[in-house]
Order: sequence, then C-alpha cells, then structure tokens
Amino acid sequence: MIPTLGRPLRLGAAALAALSWSLLAPPAAPPAAPPAAPAATPTLAGDEVTLAARIVEEGTERSRVMEPLHHLTREIGPRLTGSAALTAAGEWAVEVFASYGLDARLEPWGEVPVGFERGIQRGGVVAPEARELTFITRSWSPGTDGPTRGPARLFDIDLTDAPSGQGLSRAERESNLAAFLVESLDTLPADLSDAWLLVPRALRQRTSLRGILEELARERGLHGLIHDSSESELLVMSGSMRVDPEALPDVVWIELLASEWHALAGQLRGGDAVELEFDIDNRFVPGPVTQYNVVADLVGAEFPDEYVIVGGHLDSWDGAEGAQDNATGCATTLEAARLLTASGARPRRTIRFMLWGGEEQGLLGSSAYVDQNPELMERISAVLVHDGGTNAATGIALTPAMAEQGREAFAAVLDYVANTADAQPFEVLETSGLVAGGGSDHVPYIRAGVPGFFWRQRGDTSYTHVHHTQHDTHDTVREDYQRHTALVVALSALGLADLDERLDRTRMSVPRRLLGVFLDGAVVTGIVPSGQAARHGMRDGDELLTVGGTPVADAPVRDLLAAGEGRKVITWRRGDEQLSAVLTWDDQDDELTRPPEAVALTADDGVELAADFYAGHPDGPAQGGALVLLDLDRGDRSAWQPVRDELHRAGIATLAVDLRGHGESASAGGDLAARVAARETAVFEAMDRDVAAAVAWLEEQGEHALALEV
Repeated sequence: MIPTLGRPLRLGAAALAALSWSLLAPPAAPPAAPPAAPAATPTLAGDEVTLAARIVEEGTERSRVMEPLHHLTREIGPRLTGSAALTAAGEWAVEVFASYGLDARLEPWGEVPVGFERGIQRGGVVAPEARELTFITRSWSPGTDGPTRGPARLFDIDLTDAPSGQGLSRAERESNLAAFLVESLDTLPADLSDAWLLVPRALRQRTSLRGILEELARERGLHGLIHDSSESELLVMSGSMRVDPEALPDVVWIELLASEWHALAGQLRGGDAVELEFDIDNRFVPGPVTQYNVVADLVGAEFPDEYVIVGGHLDSWDGAEGAQDNATGCATTLEAARLLTASGARPRRTIRFMLWGGEEQGLLGSSAYVDQNPELMERISAVLVHDGGTNAATGIALTPAMAEQGREAFAAVLDYVANTADAQPFEVLETSGLVAGGGSDHVPYIRAGVPGFFWRQRGDTSYTHVHHTQHDTHDTVREDYQRHTALVVALSALGLADLDERLDRTRMSVPRRLLGVFLDGAVVTGIVPSGQAARHGMRDGDELLTVGGTPVADAPVRDLLAAGEGRKVITWRRGDEQLSAVLTWDDQDDELTRPPEAVALTADDGVELAADFYAGHPDGPAQGGALVLLDLDRGDRSAWQPVRDELHRAGIATLAVDLRGHGESASAGGDLAARVAARETAVFEAMDRDVAAAVAWLEEQGEHALALEV
C-alpha cells in the first residue's frame, strides 16, 4: 500500500507544456515513398522463391480476403462478448480453418456473468413532424417493452451554474454538484409519467449525478433518459459486462446525435409539443455464458511444438458491424491461412492462427490463453496481431538482437513490396525494446516474455472516425489494403516459422536509461526534475549533440542511451558554448524493467479501459503517492517514460491509462492533438472520465492519486 502524500504534485509551466505535448503529439510522419529493401536483405532462392512467388500470386491474383469480412459483418453482424453472434462466429471460423486442412478448434477461456443480445433499434419524432433519430444505447443496458411513445421533456440545467468547487476535494465538489442537481429538479414539470426526458451529456457522465436521475426516472415513471453525444457527432459504443445478475440495470439511457438532441431541445424551449417513440430490443441473457478463443494449427514439419502465432480479436462492440474493429484482422488471419495452405506451405514450426474473444472487455481471451498455457510461452517464437483497422500493414519494429533474424524472416515481404506494382510500402524498423503496454492481444504475451508485435499501419482511412462508432461498417474497409496486409501476414508468419532458431529474446526489455528531457528533434523543450539532465545542468533550449560519442542525428536518443554500458558521455550546445557531462545509470534496478501490473478499468460511461500500474520504489524519498497518466500511443510509451521512471525513483507509483481504451492509437494521434489544440470539449470530457476511473481504482487499492494541476 502506498501512503497518502499530503500535498498535490505541482510541475512548472514549462515542464507541463512539454509533458502535455509529449503525451499528445502525433508520431513522426512515415516516409511518403516505399522504402528500399536494406542492402543486407538476403536473396531468396530455390524452393523459397517458388513458394513465396506462389503465395504472392495467390494473394494478388485470387485474393478472397473480403469473403470472410463480408460474412462476419453482413451475415453474422456485430459480435459482442457474451452474445450468440460471437459464438456463431467462432464456430464458423473453425469450419473455415478446417476447410483449409488445419487442426481447428474452440478453446474456452472463461465466462461472462450475463449475456447480452441486441435486436431492433428504432426511434424518432412522431409529432409535430415525423423524422427518424440517430442514437445508440450501451451494451448491457435495458431497452423498451416494444414501441414506446411519450412526450419529450427537457431538463434545462447548466452545471456551470453550480457553486464553485475551488479549493474543495473531489468528493466535496461531487457532493455540491449533487445538491445543486437535486435543487434543480424543482424546475421540472410536475407530470413526467410516460415521458422521455432530455438531459445534458454532463449529467450522464458523472456517476453520482446519474444515480440521482435514475432514481427520478423510477419514481416519476419516465420512459427513459436521452442525452447528447459529443460534439464530434460520433456515437461511441461502450458498456460494462460487470452487471449483477440479481440487480440488472432498469433505466433506459439513450445517446442521441448532438445535433439532433440540440434541435429537439430548441423545439422544446420554443414551446413545441414534441412526441417521441423508441423501439429498443435489448435483452439480458442469464449466465454464466462460456466464451471461447478460436485456435487453428498449420503443424510444423520440423519443430511442431514451437509456434508462431498470428491473429486478431473476433469480438466487437455491437452498435455497428464490427468491421474495422476487428473483422479486418480476422479476415487477414483467415486469408493468410488460406494463402499458405493453397500454396503448399510446410513451415518448419507450427503456425498457430488465433481469433481471441473478450478483447474489448480488457484482453480477456488472450490473457486467459497465456495464463492457461504457461508451458507454451518459451516455445512461442513470435506473436503478430492485426488490430488497427483497414489501413495497410507497412512495418514492424524489432529489437537489435532480432535484427539479423528479421532480415531473413521478412525478406519475402520486402521482395514482394519491391517487385509488385502499386504495392504498399513495408519496412523493418529497429526499437530499443518491446513495450508491455497498450490495448491489444499482443500485450499479454509480451508480459509473459514472448515477443509480441502490433503491425505499423498506414493508409488513407481514419481509424478514429470508425473505431467503436456507428461508422464501423463493411463499406469503410479498403480491399487493396486488406489484400496487402494478408500477404504481409502470410509471408511474415512463414519467414518467422522457418528461421533456424526462435526469435532472439536477448534484451527484449532493455534497461530504461533516461536522460530526463523532452526533445523536439535534438532541442531540449522540457526538463524532468531530479533527472540526469537536471542534475548536470541542462536547460530548455539546449541542443543535444552526441551520446556515447555517437551523433544524435544517427540514431534515436533512447537507443543510444540503451546501448552498451551504463556510463555515457553526452555533449550539448548552448549558444556558442559546447558542454559535456558523464552520466551513469544503475541497471540493477530491476523494478524499472519489471513488467507492470495489467489493470482493467471501467469509466462511468461504461467504456472499458486498459491500464498498467507501475509501483513506486519502496525507498524513494517521496515515500508514496500515485500519478495518473493518459497515454495515446498503444505501442510506444517512451514519450512519458522519463516521467514515470523519475517518479518511481522518488517512490511515487504510476497508473498509465490508454485514453478511451485503445481508441486513440498512434495513427490517430494527429487527429486527437488537433482536437486538443482546438479545445474540443468532448476530448477533455473523455480525459476527465478516464482519470476519474483511474483514481477510483487507486482508492480501491488503498493508493492515493496526486493532483496534477495545470
């Protein structure tokens, strides 16, 4: 348990500005042109050329990658964890894999306490003029008893009119808001029986206020409560399966497009008599309901008990079709299996194709698989996960120890890209270490010491626009990108399976030697208090020149710091003056390289969040406290790692939360940064909900989060 630190953590304005931009800035743009294959790439020869050529020909001339995607999205439809559709999708996938000659099966990973099925979802204005409305309801929430008609009423309340909470604790502020809400209920019409009540979004987002409104709905006989969506007009799907079978939710909540909600509110303020009707078929299914992963093996000819795993998650949210999240990844996995078997591939190691369940609820299927099969972890060479939508797989990042094997394993991919007209690019990148953080099914494997990879993806589609929203439909998927990614998956899996040795895990998680600065290129834009740079007198505006004798222009700074011994000479420029210092790191601090504790959170709007908890050093001078960080890039947490490690040394824990689950991936960072720069209310509302969920979890553990005041 971490004791309370009796004061808020305060950072200077410059440090906060640097920290904020490091967390929100998009990653560097990838090169516009396809990269040339490295000179050291080995040449394919003999049977390898013939087999790779057959796979490429099959994948380019006779691709069937859109067939499974069509079946999953249009024939089966959305596949919520705990639904009959997900079970049907798993059974269908087993049949497809088996038809390719693979050893295919369903493997149970666990249970959900209550299943959920979604049927008809219709609603609209019936008077004074009929029109349809666009809305969603959360999964594991109640619906109506058939078509339900009633007058619309407006709760015209503005929380900014509540008394100021300046100087009060969070609990005191919430109590004041609740009191303000209760007092404001007197402004409502006396007769709310069988009415639909429009309420502002802010009331739905706060747990304490939501409870008051739900009690009002029960007492006054409301049909339900209707709130507005974010200003982005995206209806973001969510819901928590952690419902009590003995006390199921009983109040209907509807999220309406913001523009439509405000139009209705305007009519009601103008005195119009508005009548609404909704027909929402939401059904709870008594549980527990057993859940499964799909597993299919192309058995290795030489090392059948060693594995390369490729896959994606089969489950989805159920407000659209679950196309880009993640029928796209399932389709490329199925097509990769078809390409390999149709081409007569006999890999040396077993290629295991997996479609995991329960990903949207916290990586449940993949985590359970790792926990249920500890004896396999040492024998798994690599795990490749496609879960970033329809944009093309254009790269993979390997550690230095993997580089030589990588040139061999991905030679066929690079050859395909170099010799195929209009092919998407692909590059093999280098990273200092694999990060056991983020929000997809490779993460549990990394935490178990297995090399897990999330494809780098590029393309013209906006994943943010479709991810978990009403737009996640079949027609947003790009066939050319899918065809390319399926080929990349097939060739990569075969290349890894045919290596002489399993992928090298040496220094897979490297020592985190940190300089303690934030950089724009080589220019220092922020200094971490008590970090190495601060101790040696570096300042904002200094230009870093070399690390360990190597110019920083030649390699990423974090890789230069991680290489070799834990003693480095660094040089930097300040105006016309060149300065230097000798830095040392204690690589024996095992707690800095220890995998974090995986945490599943649920925000008060039902969104499931993935988080990592890093303990503070027990002998740190601060002696306690915990800081919540919101993370945008599910695959690379290096932007805030200097802060986390300095906090660890000070004795302060960190709970790193993926903003909105894993909806804001690296590819979407630019969009989000722009929305933050534009001070879009919805973004800050989402951040507030995520932080509130994190603080609640810390308080349940007996930890206490520090206030980060901006």
